[in-house]
Amino acid sequence: MKTKYLAIYYTLLLLVMMTWTSQDVAPPMPLRIVFLIAVLLPGSRNRHGLFFVAMLCFWTISVYGYAYSYMPTMPGIYLLATIVTVFIYKYKLKPLFGRGNILFFLLLILIFLSSIGSGLPASGLVEVLLIIFLSHLLLQKSDERTIAYFQLAFMVITIILSFYLITVCDIFSFDSSLIGEKDRIGKNDPNYMGMTIGMGVSVGVDCLLRIRQQNYYFIGLSIASILIAIPVLLLLASRGAILCLVISTIFLLVMKTGNRRTKILLVLAGGSFLYYLYNNEYFDLLEARIINDDGSGTYRTTIWKDKWDGFTSFLDISRLLFGVGWEEGLHYGAAEDCLKVLGFHNDFFAFLVCYGIIGLGLFLALLTLPLRHVKRCSDRWAVVCANVFYLIAGCFTLEPFSMGNFCFYAFLTYTMLLTSVKNKLR
Repeated sequence: MKTKYLAIYYTLLLLVMMTWTSQDVAPPMPLRIVFLIAVLLPGSRNRHGLFFVAMLCFWTISVYGYAYSYMPTMPGIYLLATIVTVFIYKYKLKPLFGRGNILFFLLLILIFLSSIGSGLPASGLVEVLLIIFLSHLLLQKSDERTIAYFQLAFMVITIILSFYLITVCDIFSFDSSLIGEKDRIGKNDPNYMGMTIGMGVSVGVDCLLRIRQQNYYFIGLSIASILIAIPVLLLLASRGAILCLVISTIFLLVMKTGNRRTKILLVLAGGSFLYYLYNNEYFDLLEARIINDDGSGTYRTTIWKDKWDGFTSFLDISRLLFGVGWEEGLHYGAAEDCLKVLGFHNDFFAFLVCYGIIGLGLFLALLTLPLRHVKRCSDRWAVVCANVFYLIAGCFTLEPFSMGNFCFYAFLTYTMLLTSVKNKLR
């Protein structure tokens, strides 16, 4: 299918998916399966990663959308679809352990073995790791077209999720200056929502810094993703998401080689836009959260202490190396807050407690893998570093990888592809 027809086809599917607005009743499962097939089928024989990218785009929107969706959200369904596609269309198995994919496999085995007797993580981490492991078969012919698919997906996710929040959640009605009287928007955790939306902004900034290599369609999407997402991120008031985006954007502007005039224009335009937002109360909730913080990072340092105390209370060589498992790790510190389970709010800490030093080591090796593969002289060095720094900063306050958040694993996969695909003019 030609690119323009693919664009029309997936645009229509996105519009259809957005027509279901019920927050109480999901579409009939047979209808959801038919829609899933319609999304994934065009990419099943495409060797440029269209299957994986379409799954990323529609699955992420369905997970973070304000209502039910025609797309299922269960990771097991997407794992089954991936396995069926790999076997039906006879993908070659040789690349399965290439490009550092063995690290995903080893982490998968460790998590699976640590869960024996206590149950697999309810978040679908094992299924997501299997999908990422098999994705190397679906991305065998990765080239500039594959990179373009990923960039489109992240920017479309950002635009649609931001549009949802603007049109449905009535986010422009803040009157109070007190943090206790302000409601942070978003059906899902605003921190994860903000991090996900910020990925498209980061991609958009990178595209604009390479504006001479882009067509008008990409330029328009890049500008749209930035303009719609920045106000939403401010009103989400996720300090972690904003910090991640600031770090990656500054790194791109400073370190990326290219047209200095373009950088100056972006800085001036961005500064003017932020000045406008500041004078129209978009910063009020963020400022209130910062002012009213008691120094614990919204209770995060207390959570980390409780988790550490629980982990070290009965520490031995086995627990130190392989951790205590996901279920036991979640219960540490929960009793103090009268909760059943309690998240870590730190991915590095989560992997250490749940999967030990070995698990943390594998996770760190995965997270920094693109930095070891990209060459300093490469024109993609800056964006690879910016993406990795974006994820690392997020992992200090959130736990997207240990929770099995597919979008974050896909962003890491996209960053890894940037290290191996030669940059060509579109």
